[in-house]
Amino acid sequence: MYGFQQLDNKNNHIPYFIAEIGLNHNGSEDLAIKMIEVAASSGANAVKFQMYQTNLFIDREASLPSSVKGSLYDFFKNFELTKESWKKLKICAEKNKVDFLCSVFDNESLNFYHYELKQKIVKVASTDINNHLLLKEIQSLNMKYILSTGASEEREIQETIKKFGKPLALLQCVSHYPAKESEYNLSLLPFWKDKYDCIVGISDHCIHNKVSLASFFFGCQIIEKHFTIDRTLPGPDQSLSITPKELKKFLEDLKIIYNAIGKPIKKVLPSEENVRIFGRRSLYYNKDMKKGSKITLDDIIALRPGGGIPPEHYETVINKTLSRDVKKGERIHSYDFNE
Repeated sequence: MYGFQQLDNKNNHIPYFIAEIGLNHNGSEDLAIKMIEVAASSGANAVKFQMYQTNLFIDREASLPSSVKGSLYDFFKNFELTKESWKKLKICAEKNKVDFLCSVFDNESLNFYHYELKQKIVKVASTDINNHLLLKEIQSLNMKYILSTGASEEREIQETIKKFGKPLALLQCVSHYPAKESEYNLSLLPFWKDKYDCIVGISDHCIHNKVSLASFFFGCQIIEKHFTIDRTLPGPDQSLSITPKELKKFLEDLKIIYNAIGKPIKKVLPSEENVRIFGRRSLYYNKDMKKGSKITLDDIIALRPGGGIPPEHYETVINKTLSRDVKKGERIHSYDFNE
């Protein structure tokens, strides 16, 4: 997969960015293809969708929350894509050199995703962290999984990992749309990296990108954000999704931060050479003195620029005897002395 093989748990790379198209395609194959193309050209490493068969995922009698009228089944049915569409989306991702990923919500779709689309990595949505029927199927297919952790407790994460094996990556997530910055608890990332010895990241549901940028300092290696080409499109996630322009800017900022972190080695940079010479100091005479005089501490002063005898070597000139007359303000040279 493009870039995924480079991931490790050492935090020595720019975080891998997943553009979560999710349901933002609104059930349109054409829109989904366009979103893949734009996400790729904007710098995403991967595109991710939500794959399911509604009848294997939602109770036909279930209703939307009381604040919204309608059928939950019909809502998800509107976003369902055909197998032929999924095949085209996979090909489109390959042509655009981005990884193709899905959160898969039922066993039948999972088998299609694995056997027909040849996918070896699957995302487990936060809501399925306790869906052992799905996790068991993932395990039986010997697939790697990325586990999202919204609305879950540490014991549930621990139980899932103990029973189904270490995930490829563990993502901190807040299942609130949009999420508050104060809810993200980025301190979990180094804690999980140490506890589970796996790649860690975030699924960011905040409107802006500040939490995602900050996450890098806590060892984040994967960043997932909802992606859209137009926030005015209908759909539940469009308003909190990152746009192509914002994604480009975000990745530019992330690269700047990555380059600024560097390595724990302190040395003089080529760009600092002039400052090192002209900003530092050399030893100068602080008074007029005659040949044969001995140098004392009161006879010298450190002035800019550098390039002469540096002030840390002042002791090498103390008690030396002058071989010539010198004037106040002259730079001190080693040949000024008899010894």
